[in-house]
Amino acid sequence: MNNLTEESTDAPHKRMILPGSVDKADDLAVIGIDCIALPTRFSGAAKYIYHLAAGLLKSPRDFRIILFCKPEHINLFKPYLLDQDKIFPVPLRNRLHQLYFYEYRLQKILLNENVSLFHATHYICPPIHPDYKIIATFHDMGFIQRPAQYPRAKRLYFRNRIPHFLRRADLVITVSQTTQNSISEIFPQFRHKLRIIYPGTDHLKPIIPFRGTNERDSKKYILSVNSFEKRKNIPFIINLFNHLKAEYHLPHQLVLIGHANNGYSEILKTKKRSPYRTEIKIRQSVSETELTRFYRGADFFINASEYEGFGFTPFEALAHHLPVFLLENGVTSEIFGSRKVILPKPDISNWAKVIISEINCGFKNRITKDNIDSLSWDSCVRQVSQAYTRTINIRSAVRA
Repeated sequence: MNNLTEESTDAPHKRMILPGSVDKADDLAVIGIDCIALPTRFSGAAKYIYHLAAGLLKSPRDFRIILFCKPEHINLFKPYLLDQDKIFPVPLRNRLHQLYFYEYRLQKILLNENVSLFHATHYICPPIHPDYKIIATFHDMGFIQRPAQYPRAKRLYFRNRIPHFLRRADLVITVSQTTQNSISEIFPQFRHKLRIIYPGTDHLKPIIPFRGTNERDSKKYILSVNSFEKRKNIPFIINLFNHLKAEYHLPHQLVLIGHANNGYSEILKTKKRSPYRTEIKIRQSVSETELTRFYRGADFFINASEYEGFGFTPFEALAHHLPVFLLENGVTSEIFGSRKVILPKPDISNWAKVIISEINCGFKNRITKDNIDSLSWDSCVRQVSQAYTRTINIRSAVRA
């Protein structure tokens, strides 16, 4: 998956203002944006956090931004800062230290920096205070709906704290109708706070030329890109590959791209048992450029994730004009409706028949890129900026 140490260079360098500097733009509202949850490896919710924050920094706006992040991630955002913006580095020793910061230190910083609104981009909100508003982004309800698919400590923490974060937030942004429906069903008392703002899907930069004569590898391959989590159902993809090789003599390799998570050991065991294990390639921590080349070079893409709040990788594949075969879940139904290439259950025999049929007919039932063209980061940033403005105006009206 993408590595966050790749620094973007498509914006002019701006002066960074660190905490304690004098700022002259006192007439502008101050928005705090939380990027503390960014991990080293770039997947899932990290894509949302990074691309939203970078997009907000680059966008035309009438507010200042204070961006909270780990010291090692400063250079990711430094090129986009305007003179009135600040980066607030938050050094953290461990997960407990991070939670302590949100609960006991962050509020004082927000008040000292005169923050009007804080955007908690990954659930966790600071305590309520009358001097600032809170917007929280919720990605899914997996910690509650599918607890067995998450590490014990994480699921226990979020299952306990999610109601508190929903209560603290003035507005809750959900990344899909699926997530909004889940929250509404579990916590109907917070339904009035929910608003859907879809993430963008246009973050991978195109490689020019689009597909030159040397761009494809000599060996055909099927591609699957996902964090190696239990809920991504990657052992099913390996067993499907085995079936395609054995029953249909498919000449392809299988390329799995992701990073180790709670499903990685089972993936390795399933690969080891495969009679075609030498044809299964596992790659971790690929760069953005490498990932783009993998998308461009593949014959088709498979995703069998059972549960998603949004799920970026099928959209990345479609953005690269790649035929996709997807397991039906809330998001695939929400975005694409009923399609032949969206299969209702992980049935190896049925999936193989559909895939072979589509190969033989030139993928005539494929989902095309125009189905996701409206899901842009520009649109996401614009809607989030409008949410900021409305929320601050509501507060001003109440105070008046």
